[in-house]
Amino acid sequence: MGVGLSPQDLIDVVAAGVDVFDCVAPTRNARHGSLYCGQFVETPDDWVAFVPDEERGRLLIKKQQYRHDHGPLSAGCDCYTCEHHTRSYMHFLFKTNAPLYFPLACIHNVRMMQRACEAMQKMIKKATNATFF
Repeated sequence: MGVGLSPQDLIDVVAAGVDVFDCVAPTRNARHGSLYCGQFVETPDDWVAFVPDEERGRLLIKKQQYRHDHGPLSAGCDCYTCEHHTRSYMHFLFKTNAPLYFPLACIHNVRMMQRACEAMQKMIKKATNATFF
């Protein structure tokens, strides 16, 4: 029942009517150094899109370009990892195989998926004027 590799994949299956799913992609990608990076925006057709900040919406933290990058993993992300740690620190943790990397990376990717669900829920409520969410 996996839904894909990125938050946009989740958005696409919900738009197609899927309302029950699970996915190991956020934690699996995180463990392998692939961190979601992008913004959720409302589209002209009253739905949601994931606009990538980096290539394909994923930041490959093992790349040397993040060694001295003191920004958050994803601009505007409110997860614990983005609020307290930089890309350079996460790069260091990944490269040194530090155990702390794994929970911090998973927190970020899972929160990005939660934000995708929150954005979709908002649009569904708006479209249906529902009050039961």
